[in-house]
Amino acid sequence: MIVNPQNLAEVYGMAQVDLSTQKHSKARVAILIDAQYQKNGFCVAALQLLFDYIFNNLNIYKIYTEIMEQNEPSMVAAAKAGMKYECPLEKDVYYGGKFHDVKRYRVFKHEFNKSKKVSEKVAVVGA
Repeated sequence: MIVNPQNLAEVYGMAQVDLSTQKHSKARVAILIDAQYQKNGFCVAALQLLFDYIFNNLNIYKIYTEIMEQNEPSMVAAAKAGMKYECPLEKDVYYGGKFHDVKRYRVFKHEFNKSKKVSEKVAVVGA
């Protein structure tokens, strides 16, 4: 969960880390911020905390996320967190009765370690 570090009962959203590609030293992350907390920088802060934890505690070299093409705010947040656009994935997600294109963003461990941006705006808790 993504929470207020001063009040752990105040939940801003959810974070997911998919380690199914860990044998290739990759992890996929996803963030969902509740509508009332969006546009406060919580997504960027949560991504940076996840990057820091994953790169420093797991054998991961590349973290990626996949964002539906119409979700511009998430693409902006990914870029602000240090991710770079990697590639399009055509007709990759079925949602609302049709297929949608997805854009993949990624960050490598050496890129993150150069910038080492970690915010104290949020806390990520849970297993």
